[in-house]
Amino acid sequence: MKMSQVNNPTKLKYFAASYFILIGVLNLLDTFFSNIDITYSIRDFIILFVLSLPLLINKRPFYFIFGLITSTISFLTLILYVDSQNLSKAYDSIWAFLPGFVIICLGFLCSLALIYIGIYTAEKNRFKLI
Repeated sequence: MKMSQVNNPTKLKYFAASYFILIGVLNLLDTFFSNIDITYSIRDFIILFVLSLPLLINKRPFYFIFGLITSTISFLTLILYVDSQNLSKAYDSIWAFLPGFVIICLGFLCSLALIYIGIYTAEKNRFKLI
């Protein structure tokens, strides 16, 4: 493997941004299929636009700020999700708990990847804040 392939974070950037866009598209499809009011559809289009901003604005400080905001939201969601579960109740509850836990953890990891993209500089192959 070449050294340039190891230090190129482009695939990581596209994976992290695509995950957030996928979540927005799934949210929009859920709104369409549940036949809710048009105002919810407009809200979901706005959410999808905001989630696609990292690919539209290709600047390192934007990746850093977007990653900080989404990682904070994902981390708080993860804490609240784990805290709200009562896993001592039944064996079946673990199978209901794991899919949500994996989705939230993957969102948190994608947020950390965006932070990594925001502080990475290819010129000197090192990390640099803004």
